[in-house]
Amino acid sequence: MDLTERLIWAGGDVPPCLQQAAEGRWEIIAPSQELLLAEPAVGVVAAVLDDKIDGVEKVLRHLYAVGIVAIIIGKSTDLGHIDDIPLLRVGQDVSAEELRIRLDSTSAIRQNLLHTLDELAAAKSLAKYAARTADELDEEMRLASRLQQDFLPRQLPKVGQARFGVFFQPASFVSGDLYDAARLDETHVGFYIADAVGHGLPAALLTMFIKEALQTKRISGNTYEIIPPHEALTQLNTDLCKQQLTMCEFCTGLYAIVDTTTLMVTICRAGHPAPIHISGRKVQELDLPGPLLGIMEDAIFESHRFQLSAGDRLIIYSDGLEECFAHDSKHGSILILEEMQHLIGLPRNEFIQRISEKVNNSDVHDDVTVLVMDV
Repeated sequence: MDLTERLIWAGGDVPPCLQQAAEGRWEIIAPSQELLLAEPAVGVVAAVLDDKIDGVEKVLRHLYAVGIVAIIIGKSTDLGHIDDIPLLRVGQDVSAEELRIRLDSTSAIRQNLLHTLDELAAAKSLAKYAARTADELDEEMRLASRLQQDFLPRQLPKVGQARFGVFFQPASFVSGDLYDAARLDETHVGFYIADAVGHGLPAALLTMFIKEALQTKRISGNTYEIIPPHEALTQLNTDLCKQQLTMCEFCTGLYAIVDTTTLMVTICRAGHPAPIHISGRKVQELDLPGPLLGIMEDAIFESHRFQLSAGDRLIIYSDGLEECFAHDSKHGSILILEEMQHLIGLPRNEFIQRISEKVNNSDVHDDVTVLVMDV
């Protein structure tokens, strides 16, 4: 097999878990530190480092500067002060399967990450290159925004009686919110919103990881299995915890699957604002329990089922919407429920337009996402 993609190993002997993870997919190269710092190897998709190597911080900063993502093997606390470089960390006992998943994710997002890092580097160079105009910087950040837009669905699915609409407005050029709605098979649609803590570029980078890490189906040969929402969020939570992130430490999320033949919805909530169910003239908040993502690796997530009927509407949203409605005397979620009473019966597009007007007329500096499903 012609292996054109390479992995850098920096440490002692190549660990067996890395050899097994790379087998049949990547060629492992182990340059000397002098050669490694001279220039990056061609075709490198990631670097795996032993946290005990000499000059690890210098190596990490060099790899970051040339756009190579680093995975650190080990639990050393000596790297705690390196909080301005995106790192993935795994333990010494990491399995080959887990390491291969990390490498697959890194390889999948590498080009997008390179573009984003290029935009960040360009922004930081503004002070150095005084001749750069504000218009040029604005165009570069817009490119980063368009790059993130590529992660969002280009078209929302229409399956059976289920119809979707969305309002998505980042607080700046890029967003810490992520949403998706996708057909899982002929009768099931999965849809979710995730919200990384904070907003801007650090949160946007985490959404790229979430997009790759959230698994909705298991495929084996010619068969598949739809993963229940609680299992999908449990695995996502495990993956986030194992990264030991120094920035954007946690996120919230809500993932649901609708069976478009029975109109049964299975939903799991992870520290996210409660979804809203509108049926006839009745508006209610579905107060489902669920811990945050990325805090406790042994957190327990539960799926809940409820029945929809023709004419129903289900609304999920990020907490930026609550800020738009917040008032000194009432919490934003309470005022959102009151506002929904006034919007009952509006067609989906008009409903979203009214939400858009409310957001644009408020003094809010957070990402806002509202995903609507109508029957």
